[in-house]
Amino acid sequence: MTIVLIRRSVLLICLLCSVVLLVFSTDLFAQSVAPSDSVHWVDLEKGLAMAKSDNKPVFLWFYGSWCGYCKKMLARVFPDSSVIATLNASFVPIKIETASKRQITYQGASMTESEFATSKFNARKVPSTWFVEPNGCRILHLMGYRPVSDLVKNLEYVRTKQYGECQNVSLIDPPKTAKSRTDSTKTSAVSDTAKK
Repeated sequence: MTIVLIRRSVLLICLLCSVVLLVFSTDLFAQSVAPSDSVHWVDLEKGLAMAKSDNKPVFLWFYGSWCGYCKKMLARVFPDSSVIATLNASFVPIKIETASKRQITYQGASMTESEFATSKFNARKVPSTWFVEPNGCRILHLMGYRPVSDLVKNLEYVRTKQYGECQNVSLIDPPKTAKSRTDSTKTSAVSDTAKK
């Protein structure tokens, strides 16, 4: 009789331990699948579709694998908790390498991501950041490295629609002396701290 009770006790303890391990491993697996501590980048075609269906602006970031300032943004700017929270909650973040030969379809035309970057957004210099409405209207263009404080201000500017009605920002690079907020080739909505 006591041997039966001991076996049942051992079996019950093993079962309990298995349940506890299952609960904790499921929680750890869920955390590794959807990390909340990084920007949830999506590819171009999926991102544009998500922007339309979720009615969120697109955060389009063009970079080069060789680019020092791009690496600096990846290491210092995009890991920032306020940048992560805002991009993941209020934007559809899309990251495109300007040398990518990956084939995409954009507005019915087949092209590489590299061709898309240069022909549709004039992203010849990187990093190059564009904010785009779900309908494709170009809201704002940020050229070059942006520190956390500057990027957060620009994210807030677009998120709260302080720009008013979209004016479809020009693709032509502005003259180096032009810094007017009313210029149709705006390079920053809030500041040019990165250029100082």
